[in-house]
Amino acid sequence: MNNIELKAIKDLLGMNFHIPNYQRGYRWTRQQVRDLLEDINEFMDSNKSNIYCIQPLVIKRMSVRDSLLDDVKLAKSIDEVRALINQSDAWEVIDGQQRLTTIYIILKYLQGELSTSNMYGIEYATRPKSKGYLENDIVKYTHYDNAENIDFFHMGEAYCAVKEWFCNNDVDGQKFLQTLLDRVKFIWYEVDEAQNSKEIFQRLNLGKISLTNSELIKAIFLKRNQETSVADFSILQISTEWDIIENALQNDELWAFVNTLDYESPTRIDYIFDIIRTRNMLYQSKTIDIGDDEYATFRYFYAYLKDKKGLRVVWSKIYEVYDIFNEWYNTSNLYHYIGFIIATTNEKTCNVIAELITEWQTNQSNKNEFIKKILLPKIMKICKIRKGVNLKEFLSLIYEGEGRPPKTECRPVLLLHNIETIVRQNKNQDANQKFGNVFYRFPYNLYKNSRSNIGWDVEHIDSNTENELRHQNDRREYLKLAYLGAVDEKIKQQIRTLLSKDNINDGDFDLLRKSLTDDNHLSSEEKNQIWNFALLDAKTNRGYGNAPFPAKRRVIIGKEQGIKYSVDEKNNFEERSNQECATFIPPCTRNAFLKYYTAGQATNLTAWLKEDAEAYRNNMLLVIGDLLKMLEE
Repeated sequence: MNNIELKAIKDLLGMNFHIPNYQRGYRWTRQQVRDLLEDINEFMDSNKSNIYCIQPLVIKRMSVRDSLLDDVKLAKSIDEVRALINQSDAWEVIDGQQRLTTIYIILKYLQGELSTSNMYGIEYATRPKSKGYLENDIVKYTHYDNAENIDFFHMGEAYCAVKEWFCNNDVDGQKFLQTLLDRVKFIWYEVDEAQNSKEIFQRLNLGKISLTNSELIKAIFLKRNQETSVADFSILQISTEWDIIENALQNDELWAFVNTLDYESPTRIDYIFDIIRTRNMLYQSKTIDIGDDEYATFRYFYAYLKDKKGLRVVWSKIYEVYDIFNEWYNTSNLYHYIGFIIATTNEKTCNVIAELITEWQTNQSNKNEFIKKILLPKIMKICKIRKGVNLKEFLSLIYEGEGRPPKTECRPVLLLHNIETIVRQNKNQDANQKFGNVFYRFPYNLYKNSRSNIGWDVEHIDSNTENELRHQNDRREYLKLAYLGAVDEKIKQQIRTLLSKDNINDGDFDLLRKSLTDDNHLSSEEKNQIWNFALLDAKTNRGYGNAPFPAKRRVIIGKEQGIKYSVDEKNNFEERSNQECATFIPPCTRNAFLKYYTAGQATNLTAWLKEDAEAYRNNMLLVIGDLLKMLEE
């Protein structure tokens, strides 16, 4: 079973470390050495934390056969054998040799030429002379060449960097040494002797997947479980429930609801541990100083379990957070409103979720009150909608009038329109009891996937810039796409006639284009108001540029259906399935381009008219207005 603890540098003195042959040699640069010295010095001067924590030192206990068997065979007396056996407490370094060697070099500079017994030993399987160089020769030279051993060069460069840093900085060497020995600590991660060292090394180094906070915390749980011997709280229970939580969080639909898809840790249960630390759910009123680096969460749980050994308390808190996630996820309005807040926040997601959990624990007995008092005020603040305001006046003055903000600031309102549309549909389905408890979710996983990769644009439904289309290729593209959006057979025939010509002249093209344009179109000013905006992924939006409405409409329909449109040499239009190009289109964006909001009146599918824009905005007022009414009740 893996063992884990924090071990000070002074606790390593007298120990022996073995660097196996599957690892490369020492390769830290002068800059990396200086960075470490600067960090420790800043920590020493700040007094903000009790310890400076170094990343995990992953080690495995070695047997006599691994390290000293050949020496034992050559021993000339039983006393020599006993001496060798006394030295056999050696550790195979699976990960962390660069920092371990660098700290040795720093100690060597600060302490001078000490006897080996006052340091820890490092031997290198494929470079045996490196051990003697570190212990005896590194302080003697000012120039190092790499002819005999490349390690000598890099180790010598590191020693020079240490020497120069102390010479160039006003640092108390003895104070620095005591800080290094007493307050600088490795996360000592001892793996079970039965585990394959090389496989662990490949996972940590070749795949660039470091140990996560959760893996380190799990090791504490298992160790404390053995120490407490709680009969009804077994290792099997922890492991089983741990896997249940991790597997659930690997579901992107659940995960994207409470976090971002670009979360750096490969294990997602870390997020729950981060939340517990953020709100100090274990210590509550007590403040604990554990720093703020990437392993701060591990140290938070390490400190608690070391002091109290409260496995049951810790695990119940973890499962409580997980249960809250599940309840939110499986309740339509909670899922959509909390998901909206997470999707639009500029704060650290962990902090926002932690605050919501605290509020939920106070108000969960009445979900409606939680929504009304906690969620809706946050949503309205994000959308800059004030309580008691006339929504129509708000939209016209804030998002459509003079001095209006950039169109990108309409994004939260447009997203809310999409989400509240789905919430209303679910309520109607629930009332009619047609679909039981099943509800349609806004797919935050698809929304955030597009957002993280290429972003979301606030798109003009009717292009803001009039495309003159003076190039032949542009005209042909316009006509092909206009043909796909046309419903009148006479118009279609005119388009086919123009496409059959080698050169489409200005007069014929402008005449046809004018026939596709209704007098009831939006003015330049009106095109920059919210009734002409919709959410669309940036790749689709920028791919068709300032194309006319029918072209945009066809592309959007095709993107959602996974259909790619092409034209053969005879200008015959073909549709081919191409699921690779399928794209998530937000429901209200789709509805706008399908003229859903003017479905009973729409007669012109080739242009976005003022009547369409008004119907779209009226629906926005209706849907979001219901939220305001709920807030004011």
